[in-house]
Amino acid sequence: MDAPTERHCYKPTLRWNPKVEDYFIKAYGRDHFACISEALTSASCYSCIRVNTLKLTSDAIIERLSAILQEAGQHYVIGNMNQTDANGEYIIGCEHNDHVKESHVPPNSYDFDKAALALYESAQNGQITKCQLPGLDYVVFVKGSGPHTINYGCAQDKPHKEVIVSRKCAEAVLRGAQVYVPGVLACSAHVEKGDTVAVSVAVEQLGQDGGWGIGMTREAVLQGLQTVDPYFFERNGLYIGQGTTMMSRAQMFRVPEGIAVDLNDRVFKLPSFHDVLEGEIFLQNLPSIITAHALDPQQGERILDMCAAPGGKTTPIAILMKDQGEVVAVDRSHNKVAMKKQQKRLALPKLNCGRVSGDLEMGLEEIIVWVLGLKNQMVFLQIALIEFFSMLLVLLLVWDPDCLLERCTINPGENEALVRYALDTYKFLTLALQHPRIGGPGLVGGCELSDGCIEEWLKPGEEELVQRFDPSSPLDTIGFFIAKFNVGSKDA
Repeated sequence: MDAPTERHCYKPTLRWNPKVEDYFIKAYGRDHFACISEALTSASCYSCIRVNTLKLTSDAIIERLSAILQEAGQHYVIGNMNQTDANGEYIIGCEHNDHVKESHVPPNSYDFDKAALALYESAQNGQITKCQLPGLDYVVFVKGSGPHTINYGCAQDKPHKEVIVSRKCAEAVLRGAQVYVPGVLACSAHVEKGDTVAVSVAVEQLGQDGGWGIGMTREAVLQGLQTVDPYFFERNGLYIGQGTTMMSRAQMFRVPEGIAVDLNDRVFKLPSFHDVLEGEIFLQNLPSIITAHALDPQQGERILDMCAAPGGKTTPIAILMKDQGEVVAVDRSHNKVAMKKQQKRLALPKLNCGRVSGDLEMGLEEIIVWVLGLKNQMVFLQIALIEFFSMLLVLLLVWDPDCLLERCTINPGENEALVRYALDTYKFLTLALQHPRIGGPGLVGGCELSDGCIEEWLKPGEEELVQRFDPSSPLDTIGFFIAKFNVGSKDA
């Protein structure tokens, strides 16, 4: 039998673009960046749930979830979150070199320490717990576990049956989802309904032409043996679980939807919330929840979300306002269809969905807050600046709204550098306090770029006014950044 550590295991590694890797090492220090890279290959060990408090309380949801999961054979105990006074330490950019102008954050200076430890205790000790941090009692944590070692029971001369899924499908599986038909890329021959199959991931590989791709076409037949399987080595260390097929191989590539594999043995064990308490709960990353809360929306206000689809931050804003106000949700894509489904599911009649091109002509004089989120991807700073501040300037010069910038990235060039540019260019902007303050402080100083220029970040004292979520921190979240601006007099 093959040892699990040799091939059939989950030990992914990251391969960065060399220029990007060099930049991040300068920004964070080699040791810290190594921790971030390792964290990015692992799933979170808890699920974060936002409760639709327009329908039910968090306590009622916890009782229902506990009953549902126990009925499914997953025994969860309702726990209490105990606050702790212990001090944690969280240092960003703790390793310096000659390329870093000044990239450090003093430890133990922020509410982050207690918040991180409290949330960590909640997720680790509680099974199913309600967050007791001030203002976040509508957030519920469900504990998971992992990584686990799985015995795939495969002999060297008799390969097991296998299904390969896309990277996006695998990311959902690691968070508790089943394997659905659209995510299946390849499958062994002669797979029938009820067969036991291993599930592996097709990750983009660097091709001979310098481009990236998965190197296979959908419906590829897996041979399983090294001598005849062209994708054999690509799957080393990328096995995420074992399950039972819910349909045959032929059906997997003929039907448009449905569960292809019921994954009953997982590397990361988290419950699936598909179709569970629909309209009453919303599975969401903690930083996104904090974004809506930091906005501090009030009843009767009119709020514009300029990158709203699919509604993960728009709908909680409406819920925090108790649907007593108006949220204008616009986006540049047809993802607004998904956002409208969320609106209907959560029963939010005063959420208006549209596109930027057609709907910005409506009266905006009552809009007081602008929530902006650019695309979740690495882009050159100049591109991000043009996209962000060309729209920002129009609104600020006419309507005087407060605005909140959220970025789903760890890139300082798209986070702290954007804030620095805004504060230096538009003197009427100032950073505003955020509540609750769960994330860590921002990066202070700057970094020397490959062309010799210095990229400026925050100045001392400003780091306390932003929230940076680091994947390697005890919070165990995605990378994220939040900055909130107040608008002063244009004559200043």
